[in-house]
Amino acid sequence: MSFTIKKYAAEDLMILDVAVPPSLDIPGIVVDYVLTPKDHEFYFIFYAHPHESVVPGECPNCKTDQYWKKAGNGAPRHVHDVSRNGNRVDIVLLPKRFECTQCGLKVTPPIPGIEEGVQATTRLMEYLRRECLLQSSTVLAHQSGFSIDTVQNIMNEEIDRLDAERIKNPLPAPRVLGIDEKHINRVMRGTLVNVTTGRLLNMLEDNKAGTMQEAIKQLKGWDTDIEVVTVDMSNAYISWLTKLLPNAKIVIDKFHVIQDIQKRISKVQSKLYKHRKEIIKNLTDPEEIVRQRDILEKVRKNNKLFHYSTETIIRDEEKELPIILATVIEAFPEFRLLRELYTGIEEVYRQETPEDAHKAWDRWVKLLPPNGEKKYKEWCDLYSVPLPLFDEFRTFNRPGFQRFKPYILNYFEPGCRCTNAATEGVNTLIERINREGNGLKFKALRGKSLYASLIHETVSYNIELKTFRGWKPTTNFALCTTFETAPRQTCILSKYIYPYRIPDTNIFTDNEALFDIFLEELDPTGETYKPSCNMEEETLPELVKWIENIKKDDNDPCYNNIKLQ
Repeated sequence: MSFTIKKYAAEDLMILDVAVPPSLDIPGIVVDYVLTPKDHEFYFIFYAHPHESVVPGECPNCKTDQYWKKAGNGAPRHVHDVSRNGNRVDIVLLPKRFECTQCGLKVTPPIPGIEEGVQATTRLMEYLRRECLLQSSTVLAHQSGFSIDTVQNIMNEEIDRLDAERIKNPLPAPRVLGIDEKHINRVMRGTLVNVTTGRLLNMLEDNKAGTMQEAIKQLKGWDTDIEVVTVDMSNAYISWLTKLLPNAKIVIDKFHVIQDIQKRISKVQSKLYKHRKEIIKNLTDPEEIVRQRDILEKVRKNNKLFHYSTETIIRDEEKELPIILATVIEAFPEFRLLRELYTGIEEVYRQETPEDAHKAWDRWVKLLPPNGEKKYKEWCDLYSVPLPLFDEFRTFNRPGFQRFKPYILNYFEPGCRCTNAATEGVNTLIERINREGNGLKFKALRGKSLYASLIHETVSYNIELKTFRGWKPTTNFALCTTFETAPRQTCILSKYIYPYRIPDTNIFTDNEALFDIFLEELDPTGETYKPSCNMEEETLPELVKWIENIKKDDNDPCYNNIKLQ
């Protein structure tokens, strides 16, 4: 993405002619006039000068602060400001110079609201420091008037600041730690995630054992507070995690196990489809050929037929999946075993106790093809399947996969029913940030991934105003500290799902400023009503009339619901 750079001469600009000119709202600056391009570009130029109150403080040379005289104007400063209603805003500021009468030093005092050493207002710099971790540098450069390199430098400085705070105050180690990696820019980047909260704890330059271990050790209480670690089916992580965290339970992610089985099912299903297609070619009965081809076509159209869980098949609204699956299994017996291999592992994860899970696991392992060629041939004869079609499942019975068994079944231990879903979600977020950043450097990608969610906390506020209760005036209301039924207002604020309540407030007794206004309306001179007096009976009509006027006043919505009894 690129932007056109426009340069305006004096004859290309005109004074902004509007009924209410825009305001800079910077206390230290007085606006002289506002210019805008004649081509109706969304651009405001404020010509301004410092307020009279902007004067130097102590002289940096002679250390005096009482002897200054004006010494003309300094060079004009071109200052960028935050945009207003979609309009870019720049300020042409003519600063004043002062001369110390004691030593002759000439200085230009700093202006409140203008960042020192940067051609920008303080609020623009605050905006860029906050938004640089969420928006792209190109968009922010277009909004602010800075170059892309300048915005990226601001982002790097902000990341360095947050990293320094992170080192000073290490993050606490979570109870459940998720470990995974993400392939970005041809490098596997290690990720550490708090599985309970879904927060990214760290993103690393690689996923080597030394790098990952050092990152875990940076967490506060890593050696005592981490109770569960969720990982994918990787021997590399398990080998060093058992040494680094001997007291933590290592849990291989449930969805990685199922995903691995589903991939093997897809390969076997493809082989079975081709095998059955060859068998149909050799049939002689035309009706049988048509029948079996129709059934096999259903397998081709439903390539995920043997991936569906039992619940998905049962809850199928159109009730087609159960019928198709039953028809295929009845016509082609070799597909029955393929379905049982999936439902077997599904049955394992339905168990509630470690003992039942081990039994279900042993039942599932018996369905797997054995390793030896002789045993494999006997297994194929038992299930009536051709010899090479189920080779993808033979590795499950080998020692390499069986080493995963205790870590897979740790899922059923108390407090260990955790998955790596939160970690996978964070990896998806990192991938999206990298894609939208169009090739971010690692430092920028890591900073955006780590800190954007902390700065841009999503907050939803909901304000509910209840109606004022009716108020019954008494004769001594205005000048007494006790009231019969004072009006009250209840306000409820909801932040996320945690509501906190502003308590009921007696707006007449607890708000002295409002009480003073009330007395001033009744008696501007302050002579008639005094705190030691009681309200006379004849003043009640005036009081009622005054409240009725407030009630009708559209500019005072706080009292629109006052009712008199």
